[in-house]
Amino acid sequence: MKFLCDQMFGTLAKWLRLCGFDTTYEKTEIDDDGILKIADVQHRTILSRDRELIQRAEKRFIPAYLIQTHDITEQLHEVLSKTGLSIDEEQMLTRCSVCNHPIHRIDKDLIIKNLPPKVAEIKETFWRCPSCKRIYWKGTHYEKIKKTIHNIQKNS
Repeated sequence: MKFLCDQMFGTLAKWLRLCGFDTTYEKTEIDDDGILKIADVQHRTILSRDRELIQRAEKRFIPAYLIQTHDITEQLHEVLSKTGLSIDEEQMLTRCSVCNHPIHRIDKDLIIKNLPPKVAEIKETFWRCPSCKRIYWKGTHYEKIKKTIHNIQKNS
């Protein structure tokens, strides 16, 4: 399932990407008609707090869910519960959290000059987003993200 988060859900979009879900985020001033068109053309499920948008999507047979909570952990739980999806361990942390593109393993020698010195010294495995060029590695942040995702999965 692919998602489209409206302006209210930038953090939710990021966390859905970290969970491995293809998730776009419309952070620009786009009206409801624009969101509906994107969701329809790209076959995405809309996530929003806007009841009117959700109702309009449903009338057009575009999948949409009203997310009511404000806490990110509860939002993720709500999305998983409403969609019946679960987080696939193999897909976790495979997308760029910034721009949604799948990340790819990259040789350390190709990016070493872009790494913090301490990271270059102790890490050997890296991934990079082909679109925004952001570099990823398994550091302390990685472990915290995995723990959070596992807690969400356990409670869904």
